[in-house]
Amino acid sequence: MAIKTHPLFLFLFLHLFSLQVSAQKDELSPKSPFAGKTYDISWVVPSEDLKYLTFQKTYDYSADTLALVSTKHPDKIPYQAPDVYPISVKYTKGGAVFMSGGVTARLVDLTSLKEQVWNGIRKAFYVPSYERIVLFDGKGLRILDAKGRLTEEMTQVSAVQEKDERIFYTQKTAEGDQLMEWTPETKHVLSAVGGENFHVSYCRGPVVIYYHHDSRTGHAKMYLTDRSKQKTYALPEYLDGTPSRPVEVSALRSGRYFVTFATENKKVLQKSDVDIWYGNDNKLENKFYNDEIMTYAIWNPVINEIRPLDYQRFPTHIDTGEGRYLLASDPKQNQDYIRQKIKQKFYRYDTEEDRYEVMGDTGLYQNTDKDGKYLLSHDNDNWVVYTIATNEKRIIAVKDGIDAHEIFFSSDGNFVLFPRLERISAYDLRTGELRETPISSGYTATVAHGLRRGFSLHSFFYRNWYEAGQPLLIKVHNYSTSEQSIGLYRNERFQGLVSSGSDNLTPIAAFPQQKSYLYLRSNYNLPPVLTLNTGFKDRVIYRSNPQDKSVSGARMEKIAYTNSKGVALTGVLFYPSTFDKSQKYPMIVGIYELMHSNSNRYLRDGFAGRVEGINIRYYLDRGYFIYLPDIVFDGRGPGRSALDCVESGVNALRSHKHIDFAKLGLVGHSHGGYETNFIATQSKLFAAYVGGAGNSDLVRSYHSFNYNYTSPFYWQFEEQQYRLFKPFAEDKNLYIDNSPVYHAEKVTQPILLWTGTNDQNIYWEQTMEYYLALRRNDKKVVALFYDKEDHSFEKRKNREDLFVRISDWFDYHLKGIRKDWIHVMNS
Repeated sequence: MAIKTHPLFLFLFLHLFSLQVSAQKDELSPKSPFAGKTYDISWVVPSEDLKYLTFQKTYDYSADTLALVSTKHPDKIPYQAPDVYPISVKYTKGGAVFMSGGVTARLVDLTSLKEQVWNGIRKAFYVPSYERIVLFDGKGLRILDAKGRLTEEMTQVSAVQEKDERIFYTQKTAEGDQLMEWTPETKHVLSAVGGENFHVSYCRGPVVIYYHHDSRTGHAKMYLTDRSKQKTYALPEYLDGTPSRPVEVSALRSGRYFVTFATENKKVLQKSDVDIWYGNDNKLENKFYNDEIMTYAIWNPVINEIRPLDYQRFPTHIDTGEGRYLLASDPKQNQDYIRQKIKQKFYRYDTEEDRYEVMGDTGLYQNTDKDGKYLLSHDNDNWVVYTIATNEKRIIAVKDGIDAHEIFFSSDGNFVLFPRLERISAYDLRTGELRETPISSGYTATVAHGLRRGFSLHSFFYRNWYEAGQPLLIKVHNYSTSEQSIGLYRNERFQGLVSSGSDNLTPIAAFPQQKSYLYLRSNYNLPPVLTLNTGFKDRVIYRSNPQDKSVSGARMEKIAYTNSKGVALTGVLFYPSTFDKSQKYPMIVGIYELMHSNSNRYLRDGFAGRVEGINIRYYLDRGYFIYLPDIVFDGRGPGRSALDCVESGVNALRSHKHIDFAKLGLVGHSHGGYETNFIATQSKLFAAYVGGAGNSDLVRSYHSFNYNYTSPFYWQFEEQQYRLFKPFAEDKNLYIDNSPVYHAEKVTQPILLWTGTNDQNIYWEQTMEYYLALRRNDKKVVALFYDKEDHSFEKRKNREDLFVRISDWFDYHLKGIRKDWIHVMNS
């Protein structure tokens, strides 16, 4: 079975859970219209026999509710529980499922649904290799069998850790604090290290590497215990005793280990009244995050040797698992802040000969295979693959703009798979041959269930592979029409599994031995449906949100149009819930970039939406059309391009007699907020605008230091989202002409601006600057500044206030409903 767990999703889940905890006293108002009752399905965990599965119900501000479903009894939730971390869910061999959360652990019998609950728990986990449950309450440690029966209990335990399905803990004994390992047979004393700040970094067979960190001094003492030799080795003094703590350990050949340390940076200057910024500094972020640096060493415990590596020349060292060679680079060597996708020169470090050898250039992203034999990257010119052991470089003749993290090696190391537009390309690493497998015209393939492992200390380095010889689940997507399907790739053949259609398809898990595949199906008018495909036949397992009957009546239409340059675009038009052909309705236009890709996303209630600040269902139920037109960019600049696309998209609706074109509103957030700010200075189509957290002065933003990214913001304009592709000095008029603040006097209709005063993504003073320009030119403007909120809001009460005020704004200007707080603007 293969279950795809993306690190980003784990981050998002934990973020949602933290929001729930922090927002427990941050409640919505009674009878809030934005109290969401619908949910998405996330983090599906099936049992190996496919008889059961659990999933998390993901609401606006929580994702900790677990639901259990039997695949034999679809559309029923026989059991659900709050306060569950999905990463904790484990099925036992005894027919139960274990789960834990912030302070609670549970064991549920899958047949009887009887549960055992343990409260007041600080840490809990299930260890499949031992078939044991581990419960830690901060003082004592309990070991239970797979039925929840107590088998052993230890007192005076200060810390516990699960590492690679093994159990480690610190306990006070008559001999003092001791680090122990528990096994079903016995308890092993590893070292008299003691304290809560221990951490096991590595364990393989009889070898365990661990350290104890003294938080007062910053020093860490590291040890290796080899039970087969009944010996413990201490790490020698490192970097003349500079406070360092090990953060990662991996094994090399010949009993040596590669250790990465977080080391106190001695070069940090004492704080003074002057901060010096040099014009050739390519590591400006170090001014903010430089208390610690990564340093590296090769440790041979048997001969008591530690060899520091050249971390100053090569701030990054990576062990791919090849065994002899490490990869080394200076990611900032070519940093000019003009582009994110900079070239990097990679070296290989020979751990046996103690020397660095140049390999060649890579781009921002790098991939390696399951065994760490290869380094793959796009060097900004070509796809290149390096054989690490021989230092051989090969160019792969694939030209599509593929994201590096979507490329996968076969588990046997024979192929590199490039999912592409209208084909799947397999590069044979043995022969250098590129083999093509066609897919449907207009469709782009992505690997749905390969195995992806990130490198925790290296954001842009991936280890991606798929199991050779087994069918590989592939999702194919027509980005022009939003149609999707799912298929299987094997032996250079692609076979359809789920036929193409307008529904949004999300592959969940693959069981190739059982010829079964689990996926989610949803649409704007269809809540997510868990579906099991076995032998090419679909079977519904669970229909989510069964109470949401009204969404099936939602109506949507796709509008084909072109901008003035003849570029084909699509707009998505949602109809009012109680649409009456004899009536005319106001319309709100929501913008960002390509919006038609949102056409098949489930229309949830609450705060969920395509544009921050508006919930589509809320407005449809209140008699509005909602329209989401596409925007593309060209040499005229982001503002002019957006104006053209939006006006072209609106004008394509002129034949719709039920839209009141005198009552149109425009809304956007972030880049969409910038676009709204600009369009307000040029267009005569709209009666009211809402611009959220958007830029207004491109000249100022281009020349700013972005504290969210801790870098100058040049790259956002010359390479990324603004797509100007040239510096300000080269075309000053282009930057000025696309800046809303330079056209503030041309705004003709009321505009509502909003931002959070902690926003460092798009600096909140961009909103203040635009407000002041509009105010000076006697324009109708209201600006909302939310204290201590970021680019998107975390506090429910503030988010509700924002959503309500935006609703008031459009009701006031498009429906004539008086709102006193707005009417002040006209007094």
